[in-house]
Order: sequence, then structure tokens, then C-alpha cells
Amino acid sequence: MKIRKFRKQDAKKTYYLIKKAHLINLKSFYPKKIIDFFCRRNTPSKIIEKSKEIDLFVAVENNKILGINGLKQNQVRKFYVNPRYQKKGVGKKLMKNVENIARKRKINKLIVHSSLYADGFYKKMGFKRIKRITTNKNNIKFDEILMEKKLE
Repeated sequence: MKIRKFRKQDAKKTYYLIKKAHLINLKSFYPKKIIDFFCRRNTPSKIIEKSKEIDLFVAVENNKILGINGLKQNQVRKFYVNPRYQKKGVGKKLMKNVENIARKRKINKLIVHSSLYADGFYKKMGFKRIKRITTNKNNIKFDEILMEKKLE
């Protein structure tokens, strides 16, 4: 598995990966209305647009995108792993990549707005819970967990 920078031509595959992750992983945590909202926020064109302000990275194996994440200043963003490849080290490798980039940029603390589903993963990666928050975007309210990790 290789981690590389996101390319525009990755947008469609990445969209399907994110949509699959939302539909499978979040159904026990959020109502359908919120999951649909999350999916609409991650269309191929919106992912390309976001890639202009977020450094995005993909985990690739045999020309298949297994996961994506990004870094914007000190925030971990757009973190998704294809449900088929979860618990196989993909997320850990993506996170270590972002942590290394953050260290090179002299960032000493990362923050993430975690979904209720991903809370356990971030804890395993050394993030600490700061607080549970309710986010309101486009009149859609959903709960997230604000977390942080100090980098050495």
C-alpha cells in the first residue's frame, strides 16, 4: 500500500469510497437525513474544490483507492477508509503520514472533528476527547466529537 497526494482524477473513486463509508458506518449513529447531507457534501466536484484548500492524501493498492485523509493547518480532515479495508492498517498509515507532515510543518497539536463512529479509532491513534459538540451546517444539526493530539 502506498500513500500519495490526491489527484483530480481520483475524485470519482474517492466519492464512491466516502459514500460507501457513510452509508455503511454511520447508519447506527445518525439519521438518514444527516447521512444524505454528508454524502452531498462529498461529490467529485466538491472533493476537487476542497483539495485546493486541504492537502489530501490517498492510500492506494493495485490502482484501488482504499482511503483518504487530509490536513488543513492543524486539522485532520476528510478521513475515510473503504469499509472493506477497515481494521487492516489503512487508517493508521494515513494518519501517520499526516502526523509526519504536520511535524515537518512545526505543528505541535492536531485537532479533529470526529464523527460518533470514528471516535474509537482516533482514541487508538492517541487523540484525546475535548468535548462533544453539535454542528449546524445548512440547517442540518449533527453531533461530533472535538479531539486533539499533541505531537512530539
